[in-house]
Amino acid sequence: MHTSRPLHFHLICTEDNIPYLEKKFALFTRPVYDIQVTYYPLTAERVRERGHRAGIGENWNVLTKVFIHELLVDVDKTIFIDTDMIFLVDPLELWNDFKHFERRTLMSFPTLGPTSHPGQICSCIMLMNFALMRNPSAMLMPSSLLPETEKTSLASMPFARGISEGIPSPMADETVPFDPYNPFFADQGIFHVIWYYRPMMFRHLSMRWDVSICRQQLGLTLGHFGEDIEEDMTEEEHIRRQVRLDGSGEEHTLMSPGVLHFNCQGDRDDIWLWEDNHNPSAKFGPIITTTLRYKWVWLNRGDGSAKVQTRTASDSRWWDERLVQAHAGR
Repeated sequence: MHTSRPLHFHLICTEDNIPYLEKKFALFTRPVYDIQVTYYPLTAERVRERGHRAGIGENWNVLTKVFIHELLVDVDKTIFIDTDMIFLVDPLELWNDFKHFERRTLMSFPTLGPTSHPGQICSCIMLMNFALMRNPSAMLMPSSLLPETEKTSLASMPFARGISEGIPSPMADETVPFDPYNPFFADQGIFHVIWYYRPMMFRHLSMRWDVSICRQQLGLTLGHFGEDIEEDMTEEEHIRRQVRLDGSGEEHTLMSPGVLHFNCQGDRDDIWLWEDNHNPSAKFGPIITTTLRYKWVWLNRGDGSAKVQTRTASDSRWWDERLVQAHAGR
């Protein structure tokens, strides 16, 4: 809804979804800043092949996220955001967190502290250092095409320790073996075990970037007409109303909402069209309705000088395939 800079959207999808997305972007005629859109057509079979080479997975489609950096080979860093999320603020605020990355920082996502189980981190929104993930001497994920990566990949040690020493269970107060073929919460379980055993390569991302229904939206709400919430409510009162932050280190920090996350709503085809999310008594109902119904009014406010440019990537090779072919060409 709001940006102060040009944007580049990278969309990985099946080829038959591209016309649907193009129809949406065609409504975007007068952006204030230039918009670039790159589509990366991909099949489940291609993800399955890469997953097999890495030794992971049964739920192939939702494991694509683990390999995004291997498709977007011209991108050094990015914000990943799930499709059931919306920004309430300029994405530049989140992008600026990259300034705090150190040379060996791999990624940043919300957690509830160093003992978090796989359900207490969130891979739904991440700052990702793709350049580091593609480092040939220490790739993020192993590949059977590159036998040396079985030892050198960043995931190899965490996988081995997760299998032998275990990880915190999201189901009970116990330690359980990590299962790379059926990780908890798909990609989130993969990222969790790497984070758990390589904590120095990660940064905590503030919970304000995951104001999620799963976490009761942290106790935050717009309120609705007639509700007993004063317009002069202080920060201290807001903080007292906040919930589900234990362990995050942000228990006494005002959670100014940056991203709303509409997860944990069952298997609905489109949560944006679910009536309950637009109910005036819902915590953020008015924002959902405004975003859905009036987005083009707000977005088409440029003078016509900025453009929307789209392209479809034609090379769908994974990074491991590119490296093998590069070595063969020497």
